[in-house]
Amino acid sequence: MLSLRLLWWSRYSGYWTMPFIYLIDNPDSKNNYYQLFQKLSRVYVAYSLIYQKQVNEIHKFTRYIATQLVNPTKSIDEVWTELDNKYKVHKDTILNILNGNVFWNTKIKNIVVRMSAALDEKENNRPLKDIEKFVFDSDIDIEHIQARNDENVDERARIIQEWGSELNAIGNLVILERNINRSISNKPFEEKKNSYTKSNFKSVKDLLQQPSWEVKDAENRRKMEVEKIEKFLYSSQEAK
Repeated sequence: MLSLRLLWWSRYSGYWTMPFIYLIDNPDSKNNYYQLFQKLSRVYVAYSLIYQKQVNEIHKFTRYIATQLVNPTKSIDEVWTELDNKYKVHKDTILNILNGNVFWNTKIKNIVVRMSAALDEKENNRPLKDIEKFVFDSDIDIEHIQARNDENVDERARIIQEWGSELNAIGNLVILERNINRSISNKPFEEKKNSYTKSNFKSVKDLLQQPSWEVKDAENRRKMEVEKIEKFLYSSQEAK
């Protein structure tokens, strides 16, 4: 589910039918079908984060993989290796992106923050249908926990200087229901917490444990978020 949804959110959503076409020709290879979804999704997510538009390299690569899937001389393990190598070679670049300003680009922030939220819900054993509904089908905003433009105008310059890049990094961003986000605007964290209690997202509820929200808190959360996403992209076991 997560691989399909991330593929749709990537810059290469047009290729979402490819695993289904493979399954039609290989109805007894459901495990390969799942792995194809997972690996294609990772490739498309990686290149959607690195480049700000579709690139011919990936179109050509996708056509090549399609031919290899029906190549009788090519083993499926060889196809998996080529797919893995296509995105794993960019691991350092992806980690640098995840540790930086992910808010500046709409595509990047939606992929990264929704991926993070879905992984949190999965960890919380929320039913699959609920994850899809809350993370991918609800009206949501990407909330700055510490607002970029704080309600207190006199504090804005200090906050911008003190927080620097952490303001727009994933540690300071969280998925939030749109109606809640619009109601809290740029209020300080202590006031936002009252509204966070109304959220259905685990990512938001986890913030309720915070007595305050300082730069060091956002930095620590960023590191945990990046580690979580890194594990999903590069270390997780393929679904069976």
